Amino acid sequence: ERKLRAGLLIFQEQGLKAEAWIAPSHSFDQTTVEILDILGIRVISDGFAFRHFIDHRGMTWVPCQLWDRFRPKSFGVWTVCMHCNGWDAQRLELFRRDVGQYHHQIVSLSQLLASEPAKPLGLVGRIETWGNTLWRARIRRMVKYYLRR
Repeated sequence: ERKLRAGLLIFQEQGLKAEAWIAPSHSFDQTTVEILDILGIRVISDGFAFRHFIDHRGMTWVPCQLWDRFRPKSFGVWTVCMHCNGWDAQRLELFRRDVGQYHHQIVSLSQLLASEPAKPLGLVGRIETWGNTLWRARIRRMVKYYLRR
């Protein structure tokens, strides 16, 4: 709780208000979610669902399925996590081109939530999310196995 409060204070001192939380390295637990709720942060960007949803606490979850590059997707809500701290001019140019190519599909968090309010996941959504998570875990295990050879 102390670290989350300290982080929010830094944002506040800079005139910013956190509207969502993104877990560092997708690493958090239920206690973190409870504390975020207490602190008034009701949106978490994490998970592998095909659309944003509301959990049993009323927290909104926005999936975070892609890293470092935009890719064409035919349905669902897709977010791209950009790790831009180490970008050079060439990588920045690639990002600029990607934004130009996909600009008609990019919306802000507030636009997404206003245009399409989150709903609880039904049975099919839960199965899809569970299957997607298991599939990604299997791929990670396979990659680690082949990298060790």
